Amino acid sequence: MGMTHEFVCQDCGLAAAVSGGSDRGFFVQTQTMFCQRCRALCDVLVDRTYDFTHPRPPLTPEEERRIGRCPECMSDDLIAWKNGEPCPACGGQISAGNVPPVLWD
Repeated sequence: MGMTHEFVCQDCGLAAAVSGGSDRGFFVQTQTMFCQRCRALCDVLVDRTYDFTHPRPPLTPEEERRIGRCPECMSDDLIAWKNGEPCPACGGQISAGNVPPVLWD
C-alpha cells in the first residue's frame, strides 16, 4: 500500500500531496518527480507491481504511454525528488504540511 504526504516549500510555496520518493501499491510503482514543464511535484508511474500469486493482465496501451511521464501534461522532462532533498523549484527547504498522510492503491 502506498502513502502520500503533503510537502510544502518554505521559500517558494511549492506544495503537493505526493509519496516523497519511491513508493508502491498493490498494482503500480511510483516515483515522486518534479515536472519541469508543469513546475510541480507529482507521483509518476514507473512500473507495474508484480505479484506472482495473483497474475495481472499486461499493461494497456494507455498505461504504457503513462510510464515515466507527468500525469498532468505527459511530459518526460522530469527530475526525481525524495523527501529530505531541497526544493527542486528554488533550492529551498521543503517540510511536511498539515494534511494527514493518505494510503492509496
